[in-house]
Amino acid sequence: ILEQNPFKIDPVKIKDIPIVGIVYKGKLKLNKGKQIGGDRDAHGCIGSAGYSWCEKTGSCERPWELAKKHDFENTKAAFDIFCGNPDK
Repeated sequence: ILEQNPFKIDPVKIKDIPIVGIVYKGKLKLNKGKQIGGDRDAHGCIGSAGYSWCEKTGSCERPWELAKKHDFENTKAAFDIFCGNPDK
């Protein structure tokens, strides 16, 4: 079961339609969606909670909190410079 009708959208975007559920052996199984907090990166930082890795502190940080605490501009570039994170 799809969230949108694939016949009414651009064919290139069909692969992007979220699946709401499937019918398996005559029973409807609904997709519960992505689990909150299930998006940890290589350092264990949870991006959906706003955390990013900071080399300088050696921990997961929320960029806006770190910017306020250490008085630097709240931008990705300023965060990466402060943390000494390598270019990605």
